[in-house]
Amino acid sequence: MPEPSFLDLFFIFLKTGAFTFGGGYAMIPLLQAQIVPTYLEGPEMSNLIALAQMTPGAVGLNTATYVGYSEYSFIGALCCTFALTFPCFAIATTVSFFKKAFQDNKYVKNALFGIRAMVVGMILTAVLSFADGSVLTSSVKNLWKKGAALPSFCWQGVVIFVVIAIIELKWKLNTILSITIAGLLGLALFSL
Repeated sequence: MPEPSFLDLFFIFLKTGAFTFGGGYAMIPLLQAQIVPTYLEGPEMSNLIALAQMTPGAVGLNTATYVGYSEYSFIGALCCTFALTFPCFAIATTVSFFKKAFQDNKYVKNALFGIRAMVVGMILTAVLSFADGSVLTSSVKNLWKKGAALPSFCWQGVVIFVVIAIIELKWKLNTILSITIAGLLGLALFSL
């Protein structure tokens, strides 16, 4: 894989921060589109997102910090984190000054309604990308190719998904406990 230049990484995270609405999960498809084909393999990106999920803080922020640190140490982590957060800070500050003017504007409300629908689609894209290599053994992207076979399921991933879904729906456990249970199930099932 080619080594990303410092400025490349800075602008990848700056663009992601500027054009993402809906938080960390909505950032995942944008980051994958910019990082995976050039700098990371697909499973490496999934592991990175899983690692960012387990550490305190927002997924996108942790991803920016991790990628920046892995490529350019502390200064890379600092710059990528800044690049991701600055657009949001600038936009939120600007909007707060004009809140009264746009509060009842029908065009702004309609634009936000459209953005909300787009955020749902971006999060669904992130969910489908995580299905590759966890619940499915082949890529979801192949489904849209002419003559593609249906993907096969990884029975261990399906069992873990079903067990955690039932636990979450029935008992609404602490996220850390759910992650721990999923990790133990993965250790047990994939060791068989």
